Amino acid sequence: MTQIEWRKSGLYGLSGSSLYKSTNSGKTWAKQSTFKGAPGLLSASDELMLVTVGSDIYTSKNEVRVLGKFPNLGNFFCLTGAGMVNSIGTTF
Repeated sequence: MTQIEWRKSGLYGLSGSSLYKSTNSGKTWAKQSTFKGAPGLLSASDELMLVTVGSDIYTSKNEVRVLGKFPNLGNFFCLTGAGMVNSIGTTF
């Protein structure tokens, strides 16, 4: 694993081009999602997960059951407890 994040629902880790989840403190891992490229960043809170792949941002608010591509709006984002906030203050 290149990066690991902890949430109430378990551990999440990146390896190669995939995102994995462990519910037993890392003894075993189950693949959750595979990307078309190597992920660069994994960030998680109990409300939101974020994975970057190149210039794309993927987010999930439901423990990775749905990991959707965030639209590229040409500005930067910050992960907060309220969700993602862009450079002009819009919360997603």
